[in-house]
Amino acid sequence: MAKISIATQIKQYQKIILEVLEVEYNDRKIDTDNLFMIVDKTHKHYQLVYNGFRQLQYIYNVLIHFQIVDDGKIWIWLNHTESLIADELMKKGVPASDIVLGFHPKQYRAYSGFSVA
Repeated sequence: MAKISIATQIKQYQKIILEVLEVEYNDRKIDTDNLFMIVDKTHKHYQLVYNGFRQLQYIYNVLIHFQIVDDGKIWIWLNHTESLIADELMKKGVPASDIVLGFHPKQYRAYSGFSVA
């Protein structure tokens, strides 16, 4: 099988990330009007963000944050959901070797089953 270019891989991964975010968004949208998908295709950052009030306290919370870096790997910087986001990416065809759990210290990533960096 022919190796695809990094640019093609990044486009495929952007599509997959948006699909995963859309599912998470739709699952949570039922409960709140203050849920937003933030998509920066230029810098390749993708977030699901919630804001609003709990009584008188203002809440701003990033639920999920992905980044696709220039080598084509997907960094998961944050996952404050119950979903196993990395597993969802793999179900859609992203190999574990292209996923980095950025929220783990580098020395522990080798034990994660995903890429170190």
